[in-house]
Amino acid sequence: MSAPTELPRLDRAETYAKTVHRIYGDRRAAPPARELLLAVAYALFVAPGEPGRVLNTAARALGRNPSTGRPRFDALVADDAPRYEPPRAAADWGPGQAPGCEAPRLRPYVYRPRRPATSGDAAAAVPLRPLPEPVVHVGPGYVPPVDVRNERQICGADSPRPT
Repeated sequence: MSAPTELPRLDRAETYAKTVHRIYGDRRAAPPARELLLAVAYALFVAPGEPGRVLNTAARALGRNPSTGRPRFDALVADDAPRYEPPRAAADWGPGQAPGCEAPRLRPYVYRPRRPATSGDAAAAVPLRPLPEPVVHVGPGYVPPVDVRNERQICGADSPRPT
């Protein structure tokens, strides 16, 4: 082999070594996330394969779970997915009573009028049943607790979108 064809491979090996060093130095990475990061780095810099199929190469390098037979890559990605943890003040709320967290929309809302379900003949239309009266479970002086998530704009429709 000539030196020019070997030089890029050496650069990739040095980049791989630096990336592995940074992965092990990152305190935020839990062991499953670290294993996933190392597999992707291996697929990017070391493993032979097509450049556009890095995640497939990483999945192949991780293999399958011997007990379930499913790809370990899928389980590691699922374990690394962000989880919503309610604030500590939510500990005294009963099940299903914590305020909902509305995420920002991925696409802007566009009003689209619905087509009528019937042909347009008023006599053929089936009337909807009337809505029941609302039931109020709190007194007139009730003030809901301050939700820190919405106060700091962590979640909600008005929260800033990541760029």
